[in-house]
Amino acid sequence: MKKLLFAFAICVALSASAQERYLDEYLNVNVTEDVTYGWNWSVHFNPDAIDTLKMDIYEPEEDANVQQRPVIVFNPAGSYLQPLLTAPYGSRKDPYIQEMCTRFAQRGWVAIAINYRYGWNPIASTQTDRARSIMQAVYRPTLDNRMCVRYLRKTVSEGNIYNIDTERIAIGGDNSGAYNAISAAYLNDHAELNLFKFLDDQGNSFIDVNQLGDLDGSGGDPNQNIFLYPEYSDDFDLVLNLGGAVADTSWIDAGEPPIINFHGVQDAGTPYETDVVIVSLTGQPVVEVSGALDIAKQADRTGVNNVFLETNLNDELSQIGRSRTEGIEGIFPFPDKGFAPYAYYVCDVSGAVHCDETSLYCGYKNSLVSNECNNETVCKPYIDTIMNYFAPRAMVALKLQGYEQFLNVGIEENAPTTFIVSPNPAFDRIKIVADKPVKAYTIYDIAGKQVIRREVPANTELYIPRETLEAGMYVLEIEDTAAQKSVKKYFFNKVSVF
Repeated sequence: MKKLLFAFAICVALSASAQERYLDEYLNVNVTEDVTYGWNWSVHFNPDAIDTLKMDIYEPEEDANVQQRPVIVFNPAGSYLQPLLTAPYGSRKDPYIQEMCTRFAQRGWVAIAINYRYGWNPIASTQTDRARSIMQAVYRPTLDNRMCVRYLRKTVSEGNIYNIDTERIAIGGDNSGAYNAISAAYLNDHAELNLFKFLDDQGNSFIDVNQLGDLDGSGGDPNQNIFLYPEYSDDFDLVLNLGGAVADTSWIDAGEPPIINFHGVQDAGTPYETDVVIVSLTGQPVVEVSGALDIAKQADRTGVNNVFLETNLNDELSQIGRSRTEGIEGIFPFPDKGFAPYAYYVCDVSGAVHCDETSLYCGYKNSLVSNECNNETVCKPYIDTIMNYFAPRAMVALKLQGYEQFLNVGIEENAPTTFIVSPNPAFDRIKIVADKPVKAYTIYDIAGKQVIRREVPANTELYIPRETLEAGMYVLEIEDTAAQKSVKKYFFNKVSVF
């Protein structure tokens, strides 16, 4: 009985209830809209104007005692064109952006949806001009993201009104927004701007830092770049890539932030591997980039994602992700889907085509998009998958509360029978491998109440079904043939797999 009480104490220390911070969505959320984090020169339609850069901040409400929360800065998609110019998306207020940020906050994060500078010329007459234009279009919001991180550190120094942990910052994004996050993480050497494919016919880089600003946002032409909050660092610790790409995999070097990737394999706009981006309306080539699969391979080669290899993550989603990539970690592809199967938008006939106007939400469909997402019911299961694959990896990468549970299989107690539980967390069932034959098992909830007890044929290996157990933390007690008992905690998660 003392051993069992000890196990309960461990469980309570890790989680005050069956809901666990960073893994489960259970907190209420408060949203502060339209907070200005900076400003910089615009290039879209009016190059003489200055864009005010704003963000919406999603915070968990019930954790006033948590003084330092991890933060994720999230970039919406948009093709670097104004929202509704060619598609019904591109705003930080897109419904699926609001949904994802709300879910982050429900798990204990501060989630920040930002806008950034748009502007490029997809119909430029030459490939060189198109490549120069898109490279500059990515570079500007790269600096915007770094400005946002500096601003967040500024708010911490001035009282930390958002309770942000500046040692645990992630940047993520969808599609073009993911290009921004990836570039902000891995573009940190001037030599990376001088690869052959980034040079014009005279050998000049498409990115002139003397005009657009240096890699940290400093300098440049004062009529093209504004550098704010120079006294603060723009370093961050993790990348979330939803359907984005890196300009060149050589940008990803050892010691840089780990990256968690998702991608619709059939996406015609951003390649899943390495290919040339094509302008969807004209079919003209722009520049070669590398999508999620080749990003994950490079992260594996350089050790960037080694932090994920040191875990016991063998849950259903982890197994599916690795089965779709021949064992590569840190990536979950959607094999039969194209552009952003998780994204749903407000139906607006001025920008969207093939919309079902009987539905509140609709997806955008043209040659760029291979799957039409008609409403949020279709999309949300993909968001479920993203959140549940991302959550434990983010916990490990940022060393969030409770991350130790993923560093080894179970918690070994000083008990006569040694056994392991896998997967942990689990979804449908758990597997027990013991060093002695097991003849019975009992499952207790977090309060210590017995919820299941079963006698089993004595064996050193058995499978225990979930039965009717809800998602949450449990304690498993096994009894061997010598009537000795051992206990271990484990989790059942709620997940929809797509």
